[in-house]
Order: sequence, then C-alpha cells, then structure tokens
Amino acid sequence: MVREHVAWRVWVLMGAVGALAATAAAALLVGEFPVPWLGVAKALGEPGTSPQSVDFMVWEVRVPRLLAGAASGAAFGVAAALLQTAWRTPLAGPRTAGMGGAAMLAIVLAPEPPGGTQGPPGAATAGAIGAAAAGLGLGLVLRWRRGSAGDPGPGTALVAGTALDVLCTVAALWLVVSAAGGVVGPLAHRLVVGSPLIGVEHAPILSALCAAAALLGAAAAWRAPAVVAAGPWSGRMAVVCLAALPVGAGVALAGPMALAGVAGGGVAWLLMSGHPGWTALLAGPLGALVVLASDLVARSFSGPEGLPTGYVTVVVGVVILLAVRRASTAAARGTSVRAT
Repeated sequence: MVREHVAWRVWVLMGAVGALAATAAAALLVGEFPVPWLGVAKALGEPGTSPQSVDFMVWEVRVPRLLAGAASGAAFGVAAALLQTAWRTPLAGPRTAGMGGAAMLAIVLAPEPPGGTQGPPGAATAGAIGAAAAGLGLGLVLRWRRGSAGDPGPGTALVAGTALDVLCTVAALWLVVSAAGGVVGPLAHRLVVGSPLIGVEHAPILSALCAAAALLGAAAAWRAPAVVAAGPWSGRMAVVCLAALPVGAGVALAGPMALAGVAGGGVAWLLMSGHPGWTALLAGPLGALVVLASDLVARSFSGPEGLPTGYVTVVVGVVILLAVRRASTAAARGTSVRAT
C-alpha cells in the first residue's frame, strides 16, 4: 500500500508540520483585536519597539495561548498514539482511557506546598500521577474481570475508560463548584472540556514539559509493541504509565481537552496505516493542529474568552472517532476475508 511507504509517511509528516505552522501564524493574527502581520512580525522580532497595545496583545495574550494550545494538543496526540498500542484499538485516547478527567481531578486535589501555590511542575506531576493511577486502576479491574487472561476486548476497555473519565470529571467539577460557593464560573466549564486559557499564565514552563513528554512518548512508541508483546498485561501497563506523562502535562496546561487526543491520534492512525512509531510521530503535530484550529473557531464565534476550545474539539473528535471506527471495522473484515 502507498500509505506504508516511507516516502508517503515523510511527505504526510511534512504536510502536517506545514499546516501547523500556517495555523500558528493565523493564531497570532486573528482575534477580537486584529493585528496586521507586519505589526506581529515587528513585535516578535523587535520587542518593545511596537505600540504598547500591540506588544501586549502579541506577547501577553496570543503567544502564551499559542504555546498552550500547540503544546497540549501535541501531548494529547502522542498520548493517544501510545494508548492505541496499549489497548489495541485506534479509538483509544486520554479521555476514552479515563486518564484526562483523572489527571484534572488529581490536580484539583493536590495540596498546595507550604507558603506558596502549586507551581507548573507540581501541577504536571499531580496530573501524571492521577492519569497513571486511572490507567493502572482500569487495567487491574479489567484484568480481574477477565481472570488470568488479562486481555479485555477493546470495546470493554473504551466503555470502562470513558465511564471512569466522566466520573472523575464530575468529581473535579463538584470540588471546584463547591469551593466557589456553588457558582459555576468559566474556569469550571474549562475544567470539564479544556481550554488553552487555563495554563496561559505558566505557558512557557508547562509547554516545555509537554514538549519533552511528547518527544519521549513519540520515541518510545517505536518499541511499545514489543513491550506489550513481551508481557500482555505488564507491558500494557508500562505503556499506559508512559502515556500518563504527556497527559499530566497537557491537562496541567490546558485542562482535559475533550477528544483532542483521539482526533490527532485517530487521523495519524488512518494516514500511517496504524504503524505505532509513525502514528505517534504524526500525532504530535496533528494534535497541536486540532487544538489551534479549534481555538481559532471558538474565538471567532465568541471572542477571546467566551467559548472553551474543548467544545469544538469534542465535535471534531466525535467525527474522527466515527471515521476511524468505520475504517478499523473495514480493515478487520478485510483481514478476516483474506484469512479464510
């Protein structure tokens, strides 16, 4: 097949990076307060020489939001590619594996250090611990239900993971609403679906953590199938714990972005014919592209802070889920026909 050729995969990867660069440029130009591209270029190239309003709009609003959206999307995309290998289904992702909501709940529950507030590394660590705990807990329950075989069907894992994610998300929302005196504010909505605005304040540090975790996950994805094959349950849990690192950093940065990982990872699976390593490599820029494009749509309809980006990513994610499910079903039927 053409999609299995290295040249095809390289061209697809280059196309995704190019599309991401174009979308990132649009993210700096488009908004409630448009800035001409010459003004953006001058503000980026010569900080302090542009009017104060332009410098503020570029450096204090759009650049942090761009970093938060791109880095969190890349982290979720790579995490989804790892979870595809762990649960042996292209429909797996941080939220369908129960890890997105669990990471958010862990961040909300994490105690503040003495004499200060929780910093970016602390939030990312808490999120990774919560995501790993959810993944391991889901694996233990499914193994117990299946007995010594420890190999649940993909459908069972997805249903159980989605239910776990919903439960953790509701718990996190309840805690936030209770702390706010019963008032459901914008932050509470973004805790449910996710938005780059959550981590704008600490975008540089958390974006670097997301990028490091995504690169580590993309590199490890090439060996993930061998790890799972060596130990069907222990190997699967090792890959799940590895996926928890980008999930934790991404949730700390932008919240549990609804189905953004599934969208990026699903399209990567389709374009790379399910190859784990190439899928993870492509899922990073595609996940970033999904979040940035969704953020542009959300801002266009409701201003800079009105509509959380996750409401758009969930629509994109559902469409891609259906497409991936149809493609995987067709591929399974083709395999069974050839086998007979």
